[in-house]
Amino acid sequence: MNIRIYLGSSALIVSLILMCSASSRCQTPSVAQGHEFGTLFDGFQLVLVDDLPAKAPIQQLDSSTLRNTYLSERSLTPGRVYIFRKTTKRSDEDLALNSLPGRLVKIGAQVLKAPKSSKDLIYPLIGGPLFVIQFEKDGHQGTMFNQVRTSSQPSEHWEELIFAYR
Repeated sequence: MNIRIYLGSSALIVSLILMCSASSRCQTPSVAQGHEFGTLFDGFQLVLVDDLPAKAPIQQLDSSTLRNTYLSERSLTPGRVYIFRKTTKRSDEDLALNSLPGRLVKIGAQVLKAPKSSKDLIYPLIGGPLFVIQFEKDGHQGTMFNQVRTSSQPSEHWEELIFAYR
């Protein structure tokens, strides 16, 4: 009797595995997207995810005007903007010239524009973002740049990485 129960439950498990492998519902693309997200943003902390404003120029986005609508989202979704804070000691120069373009290629994106040398970087004393990287992935356009944000408090500033994906 124990053998019948064992064989019956084994057959049920095998049939469930076969059904799941044939069904798209059991395959979770979010795992692959989560892996891409983790690969791309290693060394950054996700602070905010919101809908990408339709009319605002991407490089003039102000994170203080955005809502934190999709914070738990860990996938690249067209029409969204993601704000990160750097948690690594990696230099902006290394991130812009090597790391971020390499990570984009690793997740299957085509880098359209990225700094080629330190001469292509914009420094905070001039204002504006330190670097801009443009790419395309799965037929969607994306822009990634960092900027320094300042507070009304003296000497209080931080750096944000802004990732906009259309």
